[in-house]
Amino acid sequence: MQARGASVELWVRGLALKTVARMDASVPVTAKWHRTMARLQMDCRTRVGQGHGVLGYDSRGRLVHASSVPSPRFALPAEGELAAVYDAACELARSQA
Repeated sequence: MQARGASVELWVRGLALKTVARMDASVPVTAKWHRTMARLQMDCRTRVGQGHGVLGYDSRGRLVHASSVPSPRFALPAEGELAAVYDAACELARSQA
């Protein structure tokens, strides 16, 4: 995790496929994907996020998708796994400031 002011950037492992698809509709999430990693940037002041990379792995751990194309910025939800990531990352960033 890297924190710069109110901005936090980190790799998140194990996001649900539907969460990855909501972050960026252009990512071709398929049934082959069994594991994910996503590089996220979050603004802790405005609760806005942006994906900066997505990796998808199959059931054998082989890479089936890799993208470093930034997603459109999106509002981070108040509930769910992205909300939990946002809360934890921003709290850690504030405690280290």
